[in-house]
Amino acid sequence: MSEQCECSKKVHDKILDAVKSKFPDQLEYGVTLLGYGLFENKGDLSYKPKMDVEYYYDHHAKNGDMKRKKTKTFVVFTFCPFCGKEIV
Repeated sequence: MSEQCECSKKVHDKILDAVKSKFPDQLEYGVTLLGYGLFENKGDLSYKPKMDVEYYYDHHAKNGDMKRKKTKTFVVFTFCPFCGKEIV
């Protein structure tokens, strides 16, 4: 895997600690960071922050009516959103 900062682990751990403090009498705890994805580039795996994006546009359908086209995609960050370190 590519070398990168430890921000995702730090954020995960801080959120988990906060949840445990807020709900101290529970049996089990868990946190999942949803804004990250596992990506492969030339055989190298990396865990990178990403932002989901939805966009739409209206176009003329074959029958002449206006039709809305919706698309979902994502943007991968090249810098950590927490510390600013470049992600390779």
